[in-house]
Amino acid sequence: MAQDKFPKELRENNDIDLDEKESEFYYALGHDLRRKIIKIIGENEYSSFTSLKKQLEVSTGTIYHHLETLSKLIGQKKNKKYYLTDLGLVAYNSLQNNIKIIETPELDGKELRMPLFAEISDFLLKNTIKFEKRSKIYSFIIVFGFLIGGFIFCELNRSYSILLFFRRFENFEVPIFYGVSFLLNFIVFYFLIEAMSRIIYGNYTNSKIFLRSFPIVFFPILLYLVIDWLFLISGIIDNTFGYLINKMLMIFLQACSIWVLSYTLNRIKEIKMESGLIIGLLIYLSGFIIILFASL
Repeated sequence: MAQDKFPKELRENNDIDLDEKESEFYYALGHDLRRKIIKIIGENEYSSFTSLKKQLEVSTGTIYHHLETLSKLIGQKKNKKYYLTDLGLVAYNSLQNNIKIIETPELDGKELRMPLFAEISDFLLKNTIKFEKRSKIYSFIIVFGFLIGGFIFCELNRSYSILLFFRRFENFEVPIFYGVSFLLNFIVFYFLIEAMSRIIYGNYTNSKIFLRSFPIVFFPILLYLVIDWLFLISGIIDNTFGYLINKMLMIFLQACSIWVLSYTLNRIKEIKMESGLIIGLLIYLSGFIIILFASL
């Protein structure tokens, strides 16, 4: 973008590196919700998180995500109040002067909402997005909690994992085989999603943040592993009705994982919910085909 099209205040501000800040400036103003955040803080000189949530009427996770994106434009004081940095003030003045900004599609997460999983995902995303700040301990608990939980319950259930599917293989006696299969599956799953995001939608953004948030996708699957273990130790799985209920729960929670995946892609990589669902369904179909051929 030519420098003469860049806001005059930013070109004249010696404290701001133009080459370093230009893309961040336009990217930040390229989303309606981020523009609203800047306007709210600019009009009031500062704002609390509670005030932002009340005025914006969106989920907690959504606000945290956009505040993270606006980290160069918005700072936070010791009293937790948010204020505009020098670059943020330039952005606010630009909005006040109606400078034309290229807008991106709305990604407010209201599409295809599942309220319960949305709230859980927002809570988990809030803590993983802030991985490098004071909530680091919560991030470790969330990330490693899911991975260790999956490892343990795959071992208890004697099930190995293929994407979103689990298959019991009780006669295989190699130590920790099932738990390791879960961890390897997690790695393969992440790289498949990241590759599809790049190949299909050309989205290369926030890969590291997406990686540390990725265990959230396995929350419904971990819930299924716990239920499967309870069915197993209680003997419910041994009768036809119990077996059918188990499989129905697996399909339902697989669908929930696909939804959480698309929700996470929406929050972290700003991919539309529908586009995220397409990626999730392609992964689901791939896992089903693998299981089908393995059963022949």
